[in-house]
Amino acid sequence: AAMPALRKSQGRIVLVTSIAGRFGMPILPAYTCSKFALEGVAEVMRREVAQDGVKISTIEPGGIKTPMVEEQIATALQRRDALTSEQKERYGHLYEAFARVAREGHNSTSSTAEQIAAVVISVLDTPDPEMRYVAGESAKRIIGMLETAPPRDFEAMVGKMFAKPETVAAAE
Repeated sequence: AAMPALRKSQGRIVLVTSIAGRFGMPILPAYTCSKFALEGVAEVMRREVAQDGVKISTIEPGGIKTPMVEEQIATALQRRDALTSEQKERYGHLYEAFARVAREGHNSTSSTAEQIAAVVISVLDTPDPEMRYVAGESAKRIIGMLETAPPRDFEAMVGKMFAKPETVAAAE
């Protein structure tokens, strides 16, 4: 419904996705899928409306200091606690690693909501916006590694973050 006005004004759409739209993290399949989908929608829309002068950009933040992170951690640990003994043996470490990684990021490199909002405003004010903006220290670090490290090296790094503790200890 808004597209005719966007075409006429050669306006723009800015979608806030997540670094979860660029790489999948264990324990968050629905969230990750939704962010990959939003990245895909933005890519398709960008190509469909480029001829009309409409700009489509995505902003990909990493961790943001909001209650959502604590809720995700609490949910992950509740789900771990609901696993059967066999499931805990197989998957419990993933839930624990997610909680650890999320808490560490939340307490150290996560951005504030105001910092991400400033990126949104900057993109809206930019005359010729880029297709993608990686926002925040944690996002820049992770996406930087994703874009520069060989895929197997990046996968190994993520795998080590989520490996069973005894697997990590044996490798060291």
